[in-house]
Amino acid sequence: LGLWPLGERTVALYGMVAGLGYSRRPAIRFATDLTRQTTLEKPSWCLHHLGGAPREVLTARDPALLCEPDG
Repeated sequence: LGLWPLGERTVALYGMVAGLGYSRRPAIRFATDLTRQTTLEKPSWCLHHLGGAPREVLTARDPALLCEPDG
């Protein structure tokens, strides 16, 4: 999402958008880093906000979510 002011500094802001297959209501969460911990927390918060969880979650090929590197 680009650079945004945060207190006395400017930080890169990232966003995650999620939606359950049966719902058109989006859930959006923001972060100031792309660490594995942050990346894994955001889907949980999005699903909690939406009030449900599917059997499987489809994602883009985010390196923090991949089990193996591309070969």
